[in-house]
Amino acid sequence: MCIEITELENGGSITVATKGHVDPLAFVEAYGLRSGDPKEDWPSIEEVQHVYMRKTPRDGFESWWTQCEKGRGAFPATIMGPF
Repeated sequence: MCIEITELENGGSITVATKGHVDPLAFVEAYGLRSGDPKEDWPSIEEVQHVYMRKTPRDGFESWWTQCEKGRGAFPATIMGPF
């Protein structure tokens, strides 16, 4: 299973996200492998949240993910952070 991870800049911090509600353990593993950190330094699965996001325009960005309520225009996402 390939999980495409996106890093979202969040007021000077980074939030790691992927589209869809994915297994927290698989998400942490995908992030750990991508970051190159040793396994003992990977984040805890307790830091993973299933949320809904919406793409909204923002100056200087083609699109920006904003956390929102489930509903029209929202898509499921799995996030971790900010770091």
